[in-house]
Amino acid sequence: MNKTFIIFRHEFFGTIKRVGWIVMTLIVPVLVLLGIGLFALVSSTSKPSAEIVHTIGYVDETQMFDDHSTQDHSALIAFGSKEEAYQALMRNEIEEYIIIPSDYTSSGTLYRYPLEKELVTPPATIAAIKSFLTINLLKPLSIAALVTLSSLKFSPCYWDWPLCLGLPAL
Repeated sequence: MNKTFIIFRHEFFGTIKRVGWIVMTLIVPVLVLLGIGLFALVSSTSKPSAEIVHTIGYVDETQMFDDHSTQDHSALIAFGSKEEAYQALMRNEIEEYIIIPSDYTSSGTLYRYPLEKELVTPPATIAAIKSFLTINLLKPLSIAALVTLSSLKFSPCYWDWPLCLGLPAL
C-alpha cells in the first residue's frame, strides 16, 4: 500500500508541475468568465427587437365583444360585416379574421379565416383570441360564459372561404 501511495504522489506532483497543466488550469476558467462577461455586455447593450403586432379582425354577431382589443402582441380590429373583414384581409390590412356567430355563447364555435393555410392554429393566436373572449365574456360574470370558454372550438375555413361568405370565388 505504501508503494501505491508513493507512485500516486510522484505522478500527481509530476503532472501539476508541468507548464501545460498549469496554463490550462488557469486559462479555462478565465475563458469561461470572459465568455459570460461578453455575453452579458452584448445582451445589455443591444436594443430589443421591435414588437411584432399580429392583426386579427373580428366580426361580432353577438354584439358582446368590444373591450380590450389589444392582447400582448396581437391587435383585434372590429368589422361590421363579413364582407368588410374579407376586403380588409384581401388588402392585407389584417392577417386573419374570426367570426363570432350569434349562437357563440351556447355553441362555443368561432370561424377563423386566415390569409394562409395552416395545419394548426398557432398557440399565440389562440392565446390572444381566448384572452379577448375571456375578458369580454367575464364582464357580466355568468356561468354560461365560463361554460362557453371551457369548450372553445375553432372552425377553420380555408378551402372555398369566399363561397362560405356568399362572395364570388377567386
